[in-house]
Formats: sequence, C-alpha cells, structure tokens
Amino acid sequence: MIQFRVQWPNAGHVLLAGPVIDVLADDASVTAVSQALGRHDFEIPDGTAKVQLLARFTAGLPLFVPENLEPFTVFDASQIYRVEQDALIAETAIITSPDGVDASRTVHPLIQTVSAANALSGVAVAELRTEFLDITAHWFENAPSRESNLNAADTEPDNEFVALAATGVQPPLWFAHFPKGMDPGAPETSVLAFFRPHAHYTYGTAFDLRHFDRGLQDLNRYLLAPKDHEPVELDGVPTTASERFPFADPYYPLRIGWQQAVLRSGKQMVVLHPWPTSGLQFGAALTSALPAVIDQILVFLHGTGRAGASQPHLELGRLGVAGFSAGGPPAVQAMKANRSRVKEMYLFDPFPFLPEMPFVIDWAFKTPDFRLRMTGANFWGQCETVRRAVVAGVSGEAGDLFVTLRPTSLVVFKPENKGGSHYWNYVIHTQPDLQSAPHVHHQFAAFGGDELESDENFDMLSNKTWLEEFLVESAF
Repeated sequence: MIQFRVQWPNAGHVLLAGPVIDVLADDASVTAVSQALGRHDFEIPDGTAKVQLLARFTAGLPLFVPENLEPFTVFDASQIYRVEQDALIAETAIITSPDGVDASRTVHPLIQTVSAANALSGVAVAELRTEFLDITAHWFENAPSRESNLNAADTEPDNEFVALAATGVQPPLWFAHFPKGMDPGAPETSVLAFFRPHAHYTYGTAFDLRHFDRGLQDLNRYLLAPKDHEPVELDGVPTTASERFPFADPYYPLRIGWQQAVLRSGKQMVVLHPWPTSGLQFGAALTSALPAVIDQILVFLHGTGRAGASQPHLELGRLGVAGFSAGGPPAVQAMKANRSRVKEMYLFDPFPFLPEMPFVIDWAFKTPDFRLRMTGANFWGQCETVRRAVVAGVSGEAGDLFVTLRPTSLVVFKPENKGGSHYWNYVIHTQPDLQSAPHVHHQFAAFGGDELESDENFDMLSNKTWLEEFLVESAF
C-alpha cells in the first residue's frame, strides 16, 4: 500500500468548510481511511498504475455561473475552488511525470507538492493551495444592481479583475486587477499595492453584505475612469453625469482610473487593493509578511489560468506601494516593513505626511533604482520638501529621473486665463465655484493630470493622468 495524504492550509475558514476530495486508483474510487480538519488520508493499492485527484470546495454562497470560464476555474452552483491532478506510480512512489519530463510543468499550479513516498513517514503528500479563493462572481451577484451594472458598463474591456478572499491573513478581502492574459515574460512579476483612505464601514468577512453597498461604490471610484459621453441606461434609467463623469460633483467619489492607467502604460503587472477591515486596518499588508502574501496571490492567479500562462509559476518581482490621502502613511508603513523589497512609491497628496517624510527621504537615498512619484494639493509643500531633499542628496541624473512631483506648481488651480491648467479648469467647468475648494483640489491630486483635450461641446476627447505618467515611467 502507498499512503497518500491530501492536505490544505487554513482548513477552519468558513469558505473551506465543504471539502470534497476524490481519489481514484486506476479509475476506481478510493475511500479515505481517515479524515481530519484540513487532511484526508488514502491507501493506494499495490499494483496501481495511475492515481487521480479531484479536490473542490463549496462555500454555500449564492454564486452564479460566469459565461466564460477560465482554465482551472469552475463555478458549479457554489463551488469556489477546484483542482484535478493525474499521477503515475513508480514502484512505491507517486510521481507526476515520467522520466525526463519537468515535473513543475505537470503538477497543477494549485498543488504545492506531490511528493514521493517519504522513507521516514511512508506518506506521499499533495498540498492544496487554499490561502486565497476567488469570490468575484459572489461579489458582483450581491452588489446593488446599479453599481454592479455601472462597473460592467465602464470597466476597461482588456482588464482582468479578481475579488479574493484570504483564508489565513487579514484583511479578509483583497482585489487584484491586471491586463487580460497578463504575462510578465518571466516568473518574476511586478506588483503595486494601493492603500485607499479610511474605510467607512467595519467588516469581518470577505462576504459581508456591506461590501456590496458602499464597498462596490468605493471600488468603482478607484478602478474606473470618468466617462462623459456615450451615455448608457442601467435598469432602464439613464446614467447621470455625476455617475459616469464625476469630476465636478463634490458629493460623489471621484474616479481615479487605475484600470485604464495600467492598460495604457503597457505594463504587464498586477495591482492589489487590500481592503481595510475598518479605518486604516490593512493587516498583513502593513507588515513584513506582505511579499509572502503577494506570492500566495500570484500562485492563485497563475493556478486559475488568469496570469502568466507561459510561465511555470509566478513570484513577486519588483514591488511598489501607493497611497492616496490618509492611505499615504499606510503605504509608507508597508515600505518601512519591507525596506529591501519596495522599489517604487507613489504618494497622492498624502496626509499626515510630516512624520513620514524623513523615512521616505532615507528610503530614496538607500534604494538603488528607486522611483518616488508624488502628487500634491493641500500637502503640496510637504511633498516639494521631500522632492528637493531627494534631488539634492541623490547623485547623478537619478534625482531628476527617479523623483517626480505633480503638479510642478499650485498655479494649476487658478483660472486658465491666469495660468491655471486646462485639465483642472475643465474638471470644474460646470461648477466654477469650486475653483478654490480644498477638498476638490485634494481629489484632483489623485485623478488629475497635465494633458486633457476636449471639443467645443466640452466632451473629453483624450487625457493622460499623473498615475498613467508614473506607471509609464516606472521600472515595472
């Protein structure tokens, strides 16, 4: 007999409560000889030539079946995880490929190991990678239809979006987006983690109903880009200007356009949005565990066929952190916890910034091939102090090439006939009383830019945000 064990981490998580582990020996079902939390043990009869493993988990959540399933990803009813693996028997060992074949390319990406029978324990182990699970379908199915449909209407067609439930770390909910078919050309993958300002609700699970109300509205704010023509109807009701082109409405979250900026930059990279459980509680994203957590996410994205299809695996390469407003200090905290890994920082009108300025300057001095990109409005002066210090202290061309502050002057916020930027004045052209509004200046630091073209009807024809500029000039 060969002892065969199937195990998985974080088995106590509610999303992993319904395991179905099927093992076949030469196409005949094998009954588990023992079952424990996170572990099923099987005995493979002597003389078996082939072993098959099918593992799946059902969450008991109201998921629906997507029209276009990606390889390795199956949603039948409430199924959220599935792997299949064929293996061969060589004497007393379970192997996944015949001699001369690279086993790393024949083991399912969501199986950590299929080990040969260990001489000490005599057990062959298949460990399933269940640190993250895909709840994208659940996310959109439960969201208010208007917000969900707005996302579907305005999301970038070449963008891939995944909602991820973490089973072993905080926060419980992470979002990832990247170009469809993203392939970095090597296992090493560039990743940028974005820290949003304060969350306005508290949650404990990845499927808390509050996500699907305020949460998706907030998410649309960060991911989607403004649209000001080609109106659409959602649920039979025409979209409003403030919903699709919310530049000038101070009461609606202004769109930053992360998806569009990544796609326009041409970078084969992943952007992660850890979703704080309350306020600025980002959990492991603020600790030295961040690179390992990102590796787990990359394993899952690769294993579900969404990213790096030509690569044997994906792992963290160049790491960047970004933060807007009150999310700036958490981004700096993540950098401080991972000084040797973080190579790029994007800070959008960060606040409070004074306590963090010395750490950012020191990081720039000591990090080879760094990129420091900042925007400022209400806290422009503090960002300019950092920029000058770094430029003065970094030798050669690195200062000018690797440190950027936008806008270069606060004159941009003046009327256009007094030297103000066309981009800014276009943003407020329907509400000129916002010319001197600090809260709108602050938002502009996140979604604004230097280049915008409009027609005689004030329809936006083209634009380039500072975020897009930063990504284009990055080393990702």
